[in-house]
Amino acid sequence: MIDSLIQFEDGARGVAALIGGFARRIKGAATLADLAEHALDTGVPLAELAEARLGEPLNLRMVRLLAPIDLPDPTRLHVSDSGAAAAGRGSGWRYRGDGRSLTGPGTVLTVPEFALDGSERPEIAGLYLIAADRAPVRIGFVLGNRFHDHAAARTHRHFPAQLSPRPTALGPEVRLGELPHEITVTSRLLRDGVVERERRFGAGDAHLPHPMAELERRRFEGGIVGRPGDVLVHFFVGASSAAEDAVRTQPDDAFEATATGFTLPMRNPIAFAPRVRVKAGLL
Repeated sequence: MIDSLIQFEDGARGVAALIGGFARRIKGAATLADLAEHALDTGVPLAELAEARLGEPLNLRMVRLLAPIDLPDPTRLHVSDSGAAAAGRGSGWRYRGDGRSLTGPGTVLTVPEFALDGSERPEIAGLYLIAADRAPVRIGFVLGNRFHDHAAARTHRHFPAQLSPRPTALGPEVRLGELPHEITVTSRLLRDGVVERERRFGAGDAHLPHPMAELERRRFEGGIVGRPGDVLVHFFVGASSAAEDAVRTQPDDAFEATATGFTLPMRNPIAFAPRVRVKAGLL
């Protein structure tokens, strides 16, 4: 049984399946988005379609892993999160950017220039494709890391920059099927290849303020979800998913995260963005 799907590049793009820790190529598939579209068009579940196309084994050490999904037009990929709604209170959602804000495995996660600190917030996200009838269809789940500024959050919970679109990293794999009720996420800050900080926390339905199905429903209610062919990444924000301590990140540090039910780690070096200056008086 296929556990998850990945995208890779080894001179040409391809899709592979992870089965019990081993990878096999999916024949005739260059991107996950195309494979998912074909599954929708034929009515064959994505896992069954991939199973029928299993090809040669793939050595993951010999290829470059890509973000688990992307589109030729990155503005048609949308990122959002469920917000930090407390139990017993209504859940909403917030827009966090488009495909241009995403970074894939091993590539740099940029700390915005407004940040007082560069911190991590690894969480589980749902991955959705908008069908021809505009219905959102879940492809699977990904492990992601949204940039978070704990220093600003301590100063002001609703610091405006905290609520704006921000850089987001996605781990390499899309887990198919349902998630375990209880998930353990391990988050590490690496400095010069050594673990500087390590935290563990719970994720999944057992640790969300509202059931995941309810958070999904609230994200897509109202009928304005995107155009057919759009892809949405929606993060399920738990109360304990942000690591906070006295350790401050530095250039060339790296964030790493692993999670129950996911085979591969998510790892990204970090860099600090230069200050943006608006040019005035030129027009």
